[in-house]
Parts: sequence; structure tokens; C-alpha cells
Amino acid sequence: MGNPSLIDNRLRQQVYVFCMQESQKEIVGAKNDAQFLFDHSWLKHTSVSEYLVKKRGQWEIHLVFADTKFPFQLIKKRIATSPTFAMAQRMGYYYKRTTGRDKNGTLRIDPNYFKVVLN
Repeated sequence: MGNPSLIDNRLRQQVYVFCMQESQKEIVGAKNDAQFLFDHSWLKHTSVSEYLVKKRGQWEIHLVFADTKFPFQLIKKRIATSPTFAMAQRMGYYYKRTTGRDKNGTLRIDPNYFKVVLN
């Protein structure tokens, strides 16, 4: 007895052709979809927050820049590392404070904008 097949070769070929046709229908994004990654003028109107991550025994300090007009437009940059959590917190606080300075005051994002539902 051979290996039982759940579908025959003809059906398998039809499924393969269908999948190949569907993969060709993929719509490629426009060039301007990621333009904000290269055009840094939007960074003037961003809210800055620090993000600490422990990696390989060191604490990495990341700064997250989120646009106040379009909060889903954000960039996370790794700034520095620190051996202790307390030092990383202090460094993150001062990095955030210096980069988040704006002549109009501190810019913030309303967390309700994201409408996160925890179920």
C-alpha cells in the first residue's frame, strides 16, 4: 500500500495554481508610504518617551518619537546602553528631556487615541 493522499494530484495542482495567482495579486506599497522615515521634518512635532530593554546583561535605552498629529507614525531609536537599571532610568529621563524640548512646551499624545481593548 502506498501513502494515502488526502487530495489527488489534479486538485493539488489546482490549489497550487490558485495560490500562485493570489500571490501575484499582492499590491506593493507606494514609495511615499515610508517617506517619513527619511524626511525628518515631522520630528519637530513629536512626543518623546523612553523605553528600556534588558539585552545580554545590559540595559538599552531607546527613545520613541511619535508624531502628535498622526500618533501611529513613530520611530524607535536605540540611544545608549547602561549596566544598571537605575542608571538607565536616569539616562533615559535626561535623553527624553533634552530631545523633547520644544518652544511651545512639552508635546504629549493622548493614549485614548489608540483605543486599545484588553480582552
